[in-house]
Amino acid sequence: GGLSGNTLSFDEKTTTFVGASQREESTQISKLRDDIEKLKMEIKQMRTNSDLSISRPRSPSRSRNNNKKNNNNNNDNDNSKSKDNTSNDSSGSGTQTGTGTQNNNNSAGVTANLGLDLSSLTQQQNSSNDVKEDPNSWRYFKTRSVSKVDGETCTSLSLSSQPGIPRWPNKHVSRDPAIGWLVIEILVGEEKAREVVKGRLSLVEVCKWLQRQLFCIHQGGQDPHEEEPLVFIECDRKGDAIAELRVSMRDKVGIFGDISGQIEMQFKNESANGPAVLREWFVHASQFFALPEKNLLVSRDNGVTMFPSPSSHLTSPDDYLGDFKILGRLVGLGIFKRVPSALRFSKQFCKLVLNNGKLYDWTYEDIKELDPMLYKLKVKYILENPVEDLDLYFEDVLDDRSASDFRVAGSDEQVELKENGGKIKVTDENKEEYVKLMCEWRLYGSIRKQTEAFLSGIHTLITEEMFKGLNAVLSPTGFANMIAGLPTVDAEDWERHSRCSGGYTPNDEQVKWFWEVVNEFNMPNRAALLHFVTGSRNPPIGGFARLQGFNGDQKFTISKISASIDSLPSAHACICTIDLPMYTSKDMLRERIVKAISMGGIGFNGNENEDL
Repeated sequence: GGLSGNTLSFDEKTTTFVGASQREESTQISKLRDDIEKLKMEIKQMRTNSDLSISRPRSPSRSRNNNKKNNNNNNDNDNSKSKDNTSNDSSGSGTQTGTGTQNNNNSAGVTANLGLDLSSLTQQQNSSNDVKEDPNSWRYFKTRSVSKVDGETCTSLSLSSQPGIPRWPNKHVSRDPAIGWLVIEILVGEEKAREVVKGRLSLVEVCKWLQRQLFCIHQGGQDPHEEEPLVFIECDRKGDAIAELRVSMRDKVGIFGDISGQIEMQFKNESANGPAVLREWFVHASQFFALPEKNLLVSRDNGVTMFPSPSSHLTSPDDYLGDFKILGRLVGLGIFKRVPSALRFSKQFCKLVLNNGKLYDWTYEDIKELDPMLYKLKVKYILENPVEDLDLYFEDVLDDRSASDFRVAGSDEQVELKENGGKIKVTDENKEEYVKLMCEWRLYGSIRKQTEAFLSGIHTLITEEMFKGLNAVLSPTGFANMIAGLPTVDAEDWERHSRCSGGYTPNDEQVKWFWEVVNEFNMPNRAALLHFVTGSRNPPIGGFARLQGFNGDQKFTISKISASIDSLPSAHACICTIDLPMYTSKDMLRERIVKAISMGGIGFNGNENEDL
């Protein structure tokens, strides 16, 4: 590509991101990022160069004259350019020309294979013609012409004097968020881009953008023709998964090794391996962090969501911070490999993580969601009633749990909320300060070290800068779903993204009965059936359309087999397939499925590396 005056040239040769394998994309994405960085530096140089300063909007007649001059310059470089380009130029206003053309030979020029229709960048956020010029507003590019640069067809773009940001995604710009985000970064700068895309991306697109970024960081430098590195993990189902992970961290193997390639997981005394085995291991390993006796995570909503235990240091004073680092690494790897864990974190902890461990702008609603009893019996009561007779001081308990919960010796010790807080009595005059400090202790102060350790683990995969971007476009609930998958199993979505094989069709009785049974199942039974067939209890972000198999997205499949009707269904979890005998009644089908998921939901028997 080339840089001519204040114009930048982009190669229009299409680079396919969607549908290509990740190995093939790695070199493209890595080069694209390098080109983007060079391009952004050139843009910054252009904006700060006094000779290339962007003028204010000109009158229509003056704009046409300037565009005519630009057309003449371009015609000198390429006499074969179509006359249609003149109409493209006449639609632009206030395009900068002049002394900038003298810098052509000194500019490196950048070609970026973006694979999108750059004409869409002419769109304005505000189409009004009488918009007042803001000297600090962000500019963006407008298409000027098509020409030949070094034998390649290119679209020349020029800086527009009109403020605005292109509408994205739209029918012209690819919805691939990795591309769209990079385009917006070029146009408005990295910091501003986070605000621009906020609200424009669905959770699926945020995940896709993040996975592209992670792939570029951890695998983008690989030669696509070289063999990928292989990480091998072996786990004993009867052992302590956390103890095994401590050894991996110490020896820098397993999930602490080179995770840029494939991960091969195998359970001890089981021959099967594949993506379903890896999914089951993530569920298996992550569950250990929620065990009450480990005292690493606690739940205040009957196990629905988890929150770091403020008293975890009392249970394992030497290991607890290392265990949180392991947990962070495990969670980050799950996001990178698109493998859900068994842990659904509370919104309040997700807010802390997205904010890189810094206290966020909390409200009493956060306390109410995290601990309804604390809000009702302490926060709300103190704020609405006299406190002189309560004999309260600026202190709070280290770890407040009900008598029925697992308790650790020393967890009821008092912690001062401010200097000499044990000597400062709470009065009606200072009770609001007391409640504020108590809430901040519960939300942040009591788990600060645990959160920092967790972040040190997850930052080895998802950088602090990437979390800044995520925090701008991702809700805490969305982040929790990114880690654990969707909280519910939608039977209609499941059926909609399914297929039949082996001779079954959607109109066969057995298939109809199967979906009727799934719809009649309660949520735990649906999750158990999904785990039996796929190795995971939760659908991924995007629902069943994003179900993962050996080679990426895999439809849930009902396969016909000629086994006896006395046989139980079996599953090929790596290809998300259930083998269903030709049962003769709906009741029989239901009874066989319930028995299968209750007896065979855990463990694999391998045959030629295929789990059954």
